Amino acid sequence: MKISIYNGRSVSRKNIFLTMLILCAVLAGCGGSAAVSKLNAESPPQNEAAVSSAEIMESDEPAESMEDLEALGYGERVIASLPSGILADSRDGKEYRYVKIDNKKWMAENINFETGESWCYGDDESNCGEYGRLYSWDAAMKACPAGWRLPGREEWANLFSYAGDHGEASRKLKSQTGWRDDINGTDEFGFSIMPSGLRLPDGIFRDMRGGAYWWSATEEGSGSAWSRHAGWVFGMIDEYSDNKEHGFSVRCIQE
Repeated sequence: MKISIYNGRSVSRKNIFLTMLILCAVLAGCGGSAAVSKLNAESPPQNEAAVSSAEIMESDEPAESMEDLEALGYGERVIASLPSGILADSRDGKEYRYVKIDNKKWMAENINFETGESWCYGDDESNCGEYGRLYSWDAAMKACPAGWRLPGREEWANLFSYAGDHGEASRKLKSQTGWRDDINGTDEFGFSIMPSGLRLPDGIFRDMRGGAYWWSATEEGSGSAWSRHAGWVFGMIDEYSDNKEHGFSVRCIQE
């Protein structure tokens, strides 16, 4: 990733350098006019310096971690302006990759923030690390970090429609590994749907490696809410109204 930051200090140094080149050209005839012309062409506009803005040149690959960017001196303000990058949850320090799809920033991983009414699949902590936690609907509404939230029913619909709808969206959004019988996706958008399974209201866990299930923020009644299911064999992404006591995964969208 190639990132350049223009701030007031760097522009001030260029102004000093510009002045020196002009003096050199006038007093010593050292060919400064050509150098001054080149510098003017490369210098950022003065209004960029006034607001300390960031100019970002992106590569096809996002940073691997928050440390990668912080080591270069870039904080959350710069990271937030990238179409893909790393979000650090200030509550517990966990990091999540996010991607920008159709001008919306989505977490590209299921969240793994421990709350009441949240579970690791099979009560195995290692599954939380790989697939994220499973949440009741009430817990899901509180699971996202500050600045992010549970997506509504319409936002889910827009995402899948943008990716191709139904089977096409499933193929493009599913991870390239991890699905039963190697019925994986191409992950063209970096959304990386993982087959995290679900928890039934009676406490039984089902469908790991065979399906992904997420809550939406849209209620269907006092005891149910809309959800999305990504299947295994047929590969469709369907919408259902489910009991709020089910344990489903959570993907957060930026507010």
